[in-house]
Amino acid sequence: GYRTASFNRKCGGSSNSLHLKGFAVDISFPKLSDNMYSKIEKEWKAICQKHNIIGGCNRYTNGVHLSIHEEVFGYKTFTIRNYKGQKGDW
Repeated sequence: GYRTASFNRKCGGSSNSLHLKGFAVDISFPKLSDNMYSKIEKEWKAICQKHNIIGGCNRYTNGVHLSIHEEVFGYKTFTIRNYKGQKGDW
């Protein structure tokens, strides 16, 4: 959900994080299977499309990041990113 700039820095969030505007949420799901990631992505994409919103979903080892207003980063369609095992993974 929403983060203050101070809390966002403590979390390691970027200075242009969608959390700063309340446009993103991180949900912890330890040991989530690839099949469940796919189901979450599919459902979030359907919700965004229903409301004509350009959203996104990031995969992390311990959960997912769901967002709206991805167009601020230049995306024109729903975007899925996989950060499992990469820098910034949680």
